[in-house]
Amino acid sequence: MNFKNFTKRTSVRTALVLLITTFNVALVAAQSNQPNKLPSQRAESDFFTDNSRSVPDARKKTLTNSSGDDSATLQNLINTLSQQGSGQITIPAGTWQLGEIEMKSNIHLFIHPDAIIKPTLTAGLPNYSIFRIGYTNTKSTNVSIRAISGVFTIDLTGLAPETRITPFNVKEAENFMVAGCKVKDRQTIHATLNCSASQRAGIWRGPKNGLIKNITVQNAHGGYGAIQVRTGENLFFKNINSLSGGATLRIETDDVSASGGRIPQTTAIVNDISGYNIRCKDGNAAVMIQPWGAKNGWFDVEKIEAIGCMAAVRIDKAYVELNAPSIGTFSNKSRITDISKVTYGIKAQVKQGVFPWVPCTLRTNSSILKPNPIPNMETYHQGPSIAPILYRASSATANDPRFYSVNIPTENAIRSVTTGFPNNSLIISRENNQVGSCPSSNQANTTVEEDVNVYPNPVSGNTVTISVKLKNKGRLNLRVFDFSGTVVYTNQLGEFNAGAHEFTYTKQALNIKEKGMYIVEISNNSNILKKHKVLVQD
Repeated sequence: MNFKNFTKRTSVRTALVLLITTFNVALVAAQSNQPNKLPSQRAESDFFTDNSRSVPDARKKTLTNSSGDDSATLQNLINTLSQQGSGQITIPAGTWQLGEIEMKSNIHLFIHPDAIIKPTLTAGLPNYSIFRIGYTNTKSTNVSIRAISGVFTIDLTGLAPETRITPFNVKEAENFMVAGCKVKDRQTIHATLNCSASQRAGIWRGPKNGLIKNITVQNAHGGYGAIQVRTGENLFFKNINSLSGGATLRIETDDVSASGGRIPQTTAIVNDISGYNIRCKDGNAAVMIQPWGAKNGWFDVEKIEAIGCMAAVRIDKAYVELNAPSIGTFSNKSRITDISKVTYGIKAQVKQGVFPWVPCTLRTNSSILKPNPIPNMETYHQGPSIAPILYRASSATANDPRFYSVNIPTENAIRSVTTGFPNNSLIISRENNQVGSCPSSNQANTTVEEDVNVYPNPVSGNTVTISVKLKNKGRLNLRVFDFSGTVVYTNQLGEFNAGAHEFTYTKQALNIKEKGMYIVEISNNSNILKKHKVLVQD
C-alpha cells in the first residue's frame, strides 16, 4: 500500500466526515431556533423530569400546622432534607401562613387541595414572595411545588390592593415544576408567577427547563395577571387562566429595566417558550408580547381563548426610544398557532394608552368605556373588547424599527371563532388603525402615552426633562417613585393651558440618589396621564 496515498485518502475522508458532521450540527442548531412541533404535541417530560419518585421513604415528611407563621418550620425542613440529598414534603389540608420560602435543590412540595396558603410579609422588603425558586447566589434544580390532586389555594385577599407580592418567584432554576394552584388576588402588584434572572458568582442567569401548568388567578391587577416571563429558556405554560384581571401569559422581556440596569441585555432574553390552553375572562389579554430591548428567540402559543377581554392577543412594539442602543424583537419563527375562541364583552381592562384603538362609537359611550379608572388601577378603565388581535408591532402604512413580525392565524380563521363584536369591528387592529380623538367629548380621558414623554431615557447625565401636551386646560401634578413603589418626590406643578409644556429637573431635585429604575407619574386633575419608566444609569 502507498502510505502517502492512504494518508491523502484518509485526510479527505476525515475532512468529508468533519464537513458532514459540522453541517449536521449546524442543521440541528438551526432547527432549534424554531418550533419543531405544536405545543399540544409536546411532552411534559421535555421540560421537567420528575425525580420525586426516587425520594426514599425516610425523607418523606409531613408539615405540622401550628398557630401563626409556618415559614420557619417549613424552611427548616426544606434545609434539612436538601442537605440529606432530597426530600418530599406534604402540606396537609388547613390554613398555612408562609412567606419567603426558599426552595432548595431536590425538594418537592405536595400540597393538599384543601390547603389554603396566606402570605406572611417580612418587614422591610420592597417586594414580597411566597415561594422562591432560585435566588441570589443559589440555583434551584430538580424542584416542584404541586397539588396532590386538583388545585390548592393561595389567598391574597387579606392584603391591601397594590401590595407588591409574587406568589411564585422563579429565577435561576433548572428542571422545575409548579402545578395546580388557584390564586385569589386583590389587584396586587406582580404576576402570580414571575420568571426572571438572579446573580450567582457574579453571573446573571434565568430559569430553564420548566413546566408550569394548571394555574388560575382571580381578580388580578390589569397591569399584571397570571404569568410574566422576563427571562427564560425551554419553558412550557399549560392550562393557565386569568379571571377578571390582567394578562394570562405575558412574555415581556423587561428584566434589564426591572433590575435597574444590572442584568445584562444578553442575559435578559427568552427562547423556546411554549404555551397551550391560555384563557382570559374580563381582563386585559390572554397573551401579551413585548420585547423591550431584548433580541429574543421564539415563542409558540396554541389554543388561546378570550371572553370579554380587551384582546385575545396583544403584540406590542418594542417599548424603547427610537434611538435606543438595543431595540427588541422576537424570532420571526415565533407564532400564535391557534386562537380557539374570542367573545366580545364590556368588562375588559382597557389601558388608557390603547384608547385610540377603541372604536369611536364605543369610546364615546360612557356606559361602555367607563370614564373613571377601575379602583386601585389608575390607568385602566372597564371597557369593551377592541379586537381579537391588537397588533401594535405592525402597520399597513408605516415602518418603525420597533416593529417585528409574528406568525398569526388568518383573519378568516380568527373570524370563524369570534362572536358578539359590533359590526365593522377589526379582526386585527394594527398601529395605523388608531384614532387620536373622537367627535364627542363625552368620553373617558383619552390622553395617550405619546402626550407625555421623559427624556433622555435612559438618563446618563444630570438632568431629566418631562414634556406634556395637554388637550385641555388642566392642573398638573408630578410624582416620582423608586422601583419598590416608594414615593421619592411629589410636586403640584400648577394650572396650565392646553398645549405643550416642558419641565426640566436635576436628578438631585427629583430626589434620585442612585442608579436604577424609577417611575415618573404625571396626572391632570384626578386623571393619571402617564406612568413612565425611566432608567437612571449614572
